[in-house]
Amino acid sequence: MRIAFCLVAIVGLLAIQPLDAAPLKTKDVAAGAKWVAHVDFDAMRESKLGGVFREKCLGNEDAQRKIKKFQEDTGVDPTKDMHSVTLYDTKFVEHSGVAIFRAGHIDSKKLLAKLKEKHPDHKSEEHGDVTVYSWTEGKGKKHEHQVSGAIYGRDAVLFSRDAKQLTAALDVLAGKADALSDESSLAEVPRKGTFVLVRGVGMNKEKTPFHLAVIRRSKQLAFAFGQSGTEVFSQGLLVAPNADSADKVRDVVEGFRALTQLRFGDHDKRGEMLRGVKVAVAGSTVVLEWQGSGDDVAKLMVEHHEKMHQWKKLRGAEEKSEKGAKGEKSKKGAKDKDDDED
Repeated sequence: MRIAFCLVAIVGLLAIQPLDAAPLKTKDVAAGAKWVAHVDFDAMRESKLGGVFREKCLGNEDAQRKIKKFQEDTGVDPTKDMHSVTLYDTKFVEHSGVAIFRAGHIDSKKLLAKLKEKHPDHKSEEHGDVTVYSWTEGKGKKHEHQVSGAIYGRDAVLFSRDAKQLTAALDVLAGKADALSDESSLAEVPRKGTFVLVRGVGMNKEKTPFHLAVIRRSKQLAFAFGQSGTEVFSQGLLVAPNADSADKVRDVVEGFRALTQLRFGDHDKRGEMLRGVKVAVAGSTVVLEWQGSGDDVAKLMVEHHEKMHQWKKLRGAEEKSEKGAKGEKSKKGAKDKDDDED
């Protein structure tokens, strides 16, 4: 799945002119799914935050060069053609699951040529009308692992570390296997403008890799983030193990909000925005909602980006200076050795 997540990291910062949104398609997800995550890049592009991402993160030469290279290799212009990515699994296991990318202008010939160039020892097999390719990522390295991929139709590319999971996902897309029911809590229609959606169910029924005990023991988890008009919003839901756990989660959220306001002050934008956090508990269910000004969030994003840019610039200068000092030390050592030999 590393390829999939790298691609998400690249296109997750993109934004251009408005397009039709690409919300979660429940018919893409297998019945019995335990969790699903979805990124709607079209909705992101429509938002003001998306515009800020594009201006600040894609305006430099390095980003433009990577975008151009990506388009040359795949035929896809990630700033225009990438619509969505959906990830899901029918179990809670690390490094497991399926990723489905939907994009326009996918050039299958370019994609396959790149695969053959990078992994000449890849294998392929037919699954119905679709060819499934498998290869090794990080060969000879600590995190060496198998990856399988397939192109489905004109707009979908699938990846998984497990070839059987991939073929099962292809069957769902083809209607040969059951998809997620509309009655499932994973399939609930999110708020308009949502561009990041994460949901999970039944964590309390099986072993999971989550570090927090409250999540491992919870029945349901949901998170959404997006922008509607001028307002940025975030929504969260947790069906905790019991009412006591729900109360403690609420206390943690309220404590974090108070601590942040003490640190930055009520007149600082960060402290001011946290006043918009609303948390409520009903029995074992915790509901978290936040809404804030898109302009304020965009401004904070710009400030953070500029700080990170300055930090990287300073770090680069320090590394260059360290290399220079090592080089001078090496030259001096060689000269001293020559003098001793003389």
